[in-house]
Amino acid sequence: MNELLSDMERSVIQMLLNGDAIAFRTLREQLIHCHVSQRTLTGVGFITDLEVDPTITGLTNKSRIIWGDVLGDIEGIKNGVGFVLVLENGYLRMLEGYSFGEPWLEHAKLLRLWYEDKNRRKIPEVLRT
Repeated sequence: MNELLSDMERSVIQMLLNGDAIAFRTLREQLIHCHVSQRTLTGVGFITDLEVDPTITGLTNKSRIIWGDVLGDIEGIKNGVGFVLVLENGYLRMLEGYSFGEPWLEHAKLLRLWYEDKNRRKIPEVLRT
């Protein structure tokens, strides 16, 4: 599979990468050169495996970083959804979307996104520089 990100996937990742840190600028550049290698529905969410052109600059920190401070509303899911982004070896690797126990709809329609804590982003320390 070599597909483009869906509008929802792109919107979520853009929101997760919102910020002035150099790391976020690097990851936003990766997002421009990112495609989907696999997309899997889990029943209560989805997993989108990402591939970035390896000639694009990666982060200097090569550790596995997992975080998500973005929540959302999806049409037909009453209790909202959450999202987690995974970085590996300095590159975007996976986006996971999940409901809080409700079935995920195959053609989910994103209604809105927001930060878990609008007063303070929950960004891993390694991405703050």
